[in-house]
Amino acid sequence: MTWLIVVVIGLVVFGSLLAVAEASISRMTRVRALALQEEGRRNAARLVAIESDPPRYLNSIYLAVMFAQNGSAILVAIIAEGAFGNLGITLLSIGFTLLYFVFVEAMSKTYAI
Repeated sequence: MTWLIVVVIGLVVFGSLLAVAEASISRMTRVRALALQEEGRRNAARLVAIESDPPRYLNSIYLAVMFAQNGSAILVAIIAEGAFGNLGITLLSIGFTLLYFVFVEAMSKTYAI
């Protein structure tokens, strides 16, 4: 059971990194990426490539986000059922959803912006 909790924590951290990546790509403009490249910034050429076709990269991020969200939710339900039964699944799922939103979606994206 402990390894499930470790996997859930890992998926939440991974989800946070993906949220930061999504917000960063969404907020970056091609013009700003080109300006960074002209300044000679490291990895600016890669950023220009990403900004030339953002859907290609964002769709990969969205797919990984779905795996992280669904995987962690399923594992939390398994943990809750083993520890608390059916009512525990409901209560822990609601609590986990709220915490996931706050830590992964709201805080990570706010930090990225």
